[in-house]
Amino acid sequence: MNSMLAERRQTGIEALSEMPWGTHFCHFYETRPDLFDVLATYFKTGLEDEQSLNGRRTGSLPCWAAVLRFALLMLALDLHSAVAQSAAKTPRTIRVAMDKSYAPYSFQSDEGKLQGILIDQWQAWEKKTGIKVEIHAMDWVEALRRMRAGEFDVIDSIVATSERRDYFDFTPAYTPVEASIFFRKDISGITDLASLKGFPVGIQAGDQHADQLKAGGVATVILFQNSDAIIDAAKQRKINVFVVDNPSALYLLNKAGIEGEFRHSAPIFRDELRRAVRKGDATTLRTVSEGFAAIEPDELKQIDDKWYGRTINRIGRYLTYAGYAAAVAILLIADLAMWNRTLTTRILQRTAALGESEQRIRRLVELMPVAVYV
Repeated sequence: MNSMLAERRQTGIEALSEMPWGTHFCHFYETRPDLFDVLATYFKTGLEDEQSLNGRRTGSLPCWAAVLRFALLMLALDLHSAVAQSAAKTPRTIRVAMDKSYAPYSFQSDEGKLQGILIDQWQAWEKKTGIKVEIHAMDWVEALRRMRAGEFDVIDSIVATSERRDYFDFTPAYTPVEASIFFRKDISGITDLASLKGFPVGIQAGDQHADQLKAGGVATVILFQNSDAIIDAAKQRKINVFVVDNPSALYLLNKAGIEGEFRHSAPIFRDELRRAVRKGDATTLRTVSEGFAAIEPDELKQIDDKWYGRTINRIGRYLTYAGYAAAVAILLIADLAMWNRTLTTRILQRTAALGESEQRIRRLVELMPVAVYV
């Protein structure tokens, strides 16, 4: 402490009691209520002694001015605390878990690089929010287990079920998805869940449809680590029937070159993909939802078009073909017209030549001295 003047005054702080006028000191506190209690008694004592707020003698300070300055100080402290709490609640990094074999949403390239619709969407989200995104791709059953264990903040491409709602909170759905029964082309009669009885059916571990298959009477459900493993088993003829979400199944069958060996039923499951956070984590749920809501629909459509491809314009294609046909027809008609004109000209020329020959013969006959009998 640095004593500037000998005159002593009450501080209003019990631990300090009286101190020389002009003394500078530092007071530590643990909680905001502690700070308010100290400041309240300090200012109250100062007002009673007609002292200024900063400890310097300025004469009599109006009561309303002292109260106003105290209120401004409290407001500044509240604002600082609110900003600090907001900064603490807004994460600098968000960890996202997802399936590593779920084309076209999240899957690995031949070089092992993670790619797909969700990767591009989270990159757009990162730009909108300024929050760094760490994406962790793995087998789906592992993603579910580690998300429940608290290792990640968000899990993506998940379907909401009554069981999952017990430990996850979900965002609004962002896309529908259908799943069908895929079976080898020499198998007939498979149309729905009931028709699967007696067939071993392959499905991905952690897929919500596994329980629905069992409830539908499918006795033998073979679990695979991921969709890639299912298609590999199908290629090796280890399984003949499996259930996988349509976009992923069609991509993997074509990639494996066995799309011609399989057929599929009409969709037997229709779900909606969402994102989820741990139960009760309202802050992260709001941050995630608001971030994706801020992305322009056109940008999201461009991402979908990139991975799904653009719809073929059949009408435009047919119009193009019709234009080609019309052009060919016009050329044929023009050629025929020219050929006909040329032929007509030649006929007229030959007719004229024949007429001249006939005239010459007639003149010769008329000039002959003896009659000609036919």
